[in-house]
Amino acid sequence: MKTLSRSLLVFAVSTFSAGSLAWGQAVELKQQWQIGKRYVLAVEKEQSTAMEIAGQKMDQKMHMLIETSTTVGPHEDGKQKRLTTQMSRIAMDMNMAGEAMGFDSDKPQKNDAQGFGSVGKEFSRVIGKKLKLVANEKDEVTDIENFEEFAGELGPQVAGNPLGQMFTKKSMLDMFKQSGLQAMPAGAVKPGDSWDWNQKMELLGFIEMGGKYTFKGMAERGGVPCAEVAMQGELINYQAAAPEPGAAAQVPSMQINSLKLTGTVWFDTALGMTREMVMHQAMEMEMENPIAKGQKMTLPTKQVVTVKLKKVEDAK
Repeated sequence: MKTLSRSLLVFAVSTFSAGSLAWGQAVELKQQWQIGKRYVLAVEKEQSTAMEIAGQKMDQKMHMLIETSTTVGPHEDGKQKRLTTQMSRIAMDMNMAGEAMGFDSDKPQKNDAQGFGSVGKEFSRVIGKKLKLVANEKDEVTDIENFEEFAGELGPQVAGNPLGQMFTKKSMLDMFKQSGLQAMPAGAVKPGDSWDWNQKMELLGFIEMGGKYTFKGMAERGGVPCAEVAMQGELINYQAAAPEPGAAAQVPSMQINSLKLTGTVWFDTALGMTREMVMHQAMEMEMENPIAKGQKMTLPTKQVVTVKLKKVEDAK
C-alpha cells in the first residue's frame, strides 16, 4: 500500500512538473496570415460618456459591433500576401437622456423606426464591399490597394458625414491593425518579459499611444492554449483635426486631454494570430458647450473593446 501511495505521489509530482515546465517555458510570438484561410473577426465596443448641459447631468451609452471576414491569398510579387476583407455586419445602439436609437445592417427595416435610419443606410453601404490589403514578408498590413475604388462605391453621403472619418485610408488601416498586438517582441519571451509598443492613428485628429506588453504565461482561452499578454498604455500626443469647410457649425470642436488603457491579449502561438483581446479605456475629452458659446464641457468616457476571432476556415 505504501509502495502504491509513493508511486502515485511520484507520478503526480512528475506530471505537475512536466506541465509547469511546458506552460512556463519561453515562446515565440509571431504574426502569421495563412494563405488559403479565411478569418472571421468580431469587434465589439461598449462606451459610456457622462456630460452636463445647462445644469442637467446625462449619460450617453453606445454599443457598436463590426464583423469582418478576411481571405488570404498570394500576391503577384511572390513575397507579400493579399488580404481581401469584407465587412459583413455593422450595428450600433445609442441611448442618450433616455432616448434610444440605433441601426443594424442585418435588420435594415428596423433602422427607420429607431430614428437612426439615415446614418444606418450610409454605414450599410460598406457591407459586402471588398478591401484589398497587402501584408509584407513579416505579415504586417502595410497598404490598401483599392481604397479609391472602395471610397467611390460608398458615395459622397458617407464621405461628407462626420462619422466618415472611420472610412479614410489611414483609419481603415488603423482599425485593421488594432485587432492584434501592436508590436512583437524581438525573440522568444518567458513569463515576466516585457516589451514596448507604439501606435499612431487618425481618429478625431492625430493620436499617438504608447505603452508596454508583458507576457504572463500560457493560458487556455476558448479551449485553445494561448500566450496571455497583459497590455497597458496611455496617450503620448494628440492633435485635433482641422474642421472641414462648413463643419464647424455642425460639430463642436473636440479635444482629448487624457487616455489610458489596460487589457489582455490571448495570442494563439500555433495559429500565429490573436484569439481574443479585451481592452479597457478611460478617456477625458473636452468640447465646446453647444448651448453656451465660449464655455467648455468635460466628457469623462469609458470604453471596453473586445476583439474575437470567431473562426478560421478554408477559403472556398
